[in-house]
Amino acid sequence: MRLTKEQAEHNRHLIVETASRMFRLHGMENVAVADIMKESGFTHGGFYNHFKSKDELAAEAIASAFDVVASDLSEKLASGKHPQESLSSFVARYLSPPHRDTKSGGCPASALSVDAARNGKTVQTAFVKGIETYLDIIAAQMGGDEQEARQQAIALFSGLVGAMMLSRAVKKSDPTLSDELLSSARKIKIGRLGGKARTEALSPRTRKMISRRGGKAAQAAKTPEERSAAARKAARARWKKAKKA
Repeated sequence: MRLTKEQAEHNRHLIVETASRMFRLHGMENVAVADIMKESGFTHGGFYNHFKSKDELAAEAIASAFDVVASDLSEKLASGKHPQESLSSFVARYLSPPHRDTKSGGCPASALSVDAARNGKTVQTAFVKGIETYLDIIAAQMGGDEQEARQQAIALFSGLVGAMMLSRAVKKSDPTLSDELLSSARKIKIGRLGGKARTEALSPRTRKMISRRGGKAAQAAKTPEERSAAARKAARARWKKAKKA
């Protein structure tokens, strides 16, 4: 019996979601196409009705994983009253034992960094787009001009990812060290966010700089809510472009 277009799309989506979860939990090299199809409830031969290669599936699975976590993060940050409180809550959730031990694979940045490094351009392109989306969303919550906000976002997010990767790398051998890596990084990161004491209002110095620069700098004068909305819009546009490619 020939599948309808809707059924075929549903099956493809199921395969992508299954691959996304399995790749994050076990690593791309340790998951075969046959394993993904079996877990999805399909035969191995049906794979090529949907994808040309494992790399094509991997790229779409990575994009899907980033799409889900980025959308969730964007909504949580936007719903907070104060940018620094929202970021501190994000850090606390990210650097937590439940995230480290999740059965869904968690954030693809920390789960798939090694896989992306070992793969080709197709996979890395999807990974890059996901990282850029994360940075856009976090930077929208930072104070200062556009360049400063991006630098702060990179410093914060790379620290979170690194701490999570190390914590997972030692958990079976030394659970105490694994917990310590998370708690220490969490304490330092949240402390720095609080120490900066950034609020929705830009400093007089920043406002003066913006008035002189105009153009791009004027965008930095937006409130965190406006910047967060702009980041979400940019993220959606990036994913749409990626899916069409």
